[in-house]
Amino acid sequence: MSNIQHPELLKEIEAYLADTGMGASYFGKKAAGASEVVKRLRAGGFVSPATEGKIRSFISGEDAAAAQKPASTSAATNTGEALA
Repeated sequence: MSNIQHPELLKEIEAYLADTGMGASYFGKKAAGASEVVKRLRAGGFVSPATEGKIRSFISGEDAAAAQKPASTSAATNTGEALA
């Protein structure tokens, strides 16, 4: 493996991808507007501090959103009942 420029960031990204099942390219596009960012980091590439901040904000925001999301609304939706 190449010399990793951002080992902690890459570790956070890899954990996020494993936890969510999100693809690396989709993550890069959503988090930083660049689908190749994870590939670049895995290859030992550099990202700017601004891009690193976007990625960390995305991970933090997504984790917070997932924690606040209701468990499931599909039961009421599937039976045709109105949600309260």
